[in-house]
Formats: sequence, C-alpha cells, structure tokens
Amino acid sequence: ELLSAITAALQASKSNNPVDCFSEFVNHELETHGQENALVLPGGTKLDGDLILESFAPWAGQSKVSAIVCLGDLEVAGDILNKTLEHGPMLFVKGSLSVNSLHKAGSTVIVLGDLLASELVIGEYNDGVLRVAGDLKAAALLSLDHDCYVVGETEAPYFHSDDCIWRDHLSEHVFSDYVEDAPDAGLLLRCFKAGLPIFALSGS
Repeated sequence: ELLSAITAALQASKSNNPVDCFSEFVNHELETHGQENALVLPGGTKLDGDLILESFAPWAGQSKVSAIVCLGDLEVAGDILNKTLEHGPMLFVKGSLSVNSLHKAGSTVIVLGDLLASELVIGEYNDGVLRVAGDLKAAALLSLDHDCYVVGETEAPYFHSDDCIWRDHLSEHVFSDYVEDAPDAGLLLRCFKAGLPIFALSGS
C-alpha cells in the first residue's frame, strides 16, 4: 500500500535521478517482505533513545514489521543500530534523518533529505545499502565493504574499504585482531563514544 507514496516521494526528491539508484532497493524489500507489515511514522517524529533496527527487536518481531517508513523528518535522540550482517528491517525517511550515530549492516536505509549525524556513520558488510538523496554530515563516514551513496555533499571524512588500507588511517584501538586489516565496527563506535582516538596520528 505504501509503494505509490514511496515512488512519488522518490520522484519528487531533489536528487538528480533517484528512481533508478534508490527504487530498486525499495522494490527488492517489497518483493521480499511484501506480506509483512510496515510501521508508518508521521513527519516530525522524535524517538527517544536508540532505534534497534533489527528483525529480532520487540517492535519488529512481535508484529512482523519489516520496514519503518517516516513520511517526513525523523529525529532519533540516540543511535540507530543494525549489526546483523545479512538482513534487517528497511528504514525509509522521506525527509531528513537526525541521529547521534548510525551503525548499519544488512538493513536498507534510504533518506530522501539530509542525513545529519553528530557522531559516526558506519556501513558494515555488503548485504545492505545506504542511500542519501541530500547531504550527509557526520564526524566520519566509514564504509567497511558497504554500499554507501550520497547524492549531495558529504561533509565528513570518508573512508572506504576499496580505497584505503585501514591500518594507515585508524588507531590500533579499533582493531580486534593484530592480523586482520578491517576494523571492528563495534569497537569503532565504542571508542569514539569513550573519547578514545579512532584515527591514526598520520590519518585524518
């Protein structure tokens, strides 16, 4: 029932050509979870605390909710957390999304306005996608083998697995293994919140 409203929102978005690079992921979610429920929030919704964007979260599992659709701006007072690598509920925000940190893995997260994070935006693994039609502002955007696409400006230091050797840029605090090159996403977030340096002295 939400498809026509979401499609209209995509077409009205300020990005140059959002339909092709955004709607394919919406369609995939609808095809995969079309018989399940969506939680629809009015624009201007403010959520206290963290949003656990996981299929096993009580708000999702008890009512078979596979997507959150906000019909305007969404403010999350805490973090948005999706740590399951293979899947998670979709989050579709027609307006802008404000959050402390966004740590996402298998979920599809689509924001048609700006993504405004006061802390980190972390994308982990290659099963989920992050799509932002507006600008992204954060202390840092870290893509750990993740599909992140921002149509507008990215006002954050941006590091991607394809473009960097992580140990050249990040502090040893954020690696859980002395051999593995990839940082631990959970450690990244915990260290940042604890005030520990996440970047190497020679990095950004």
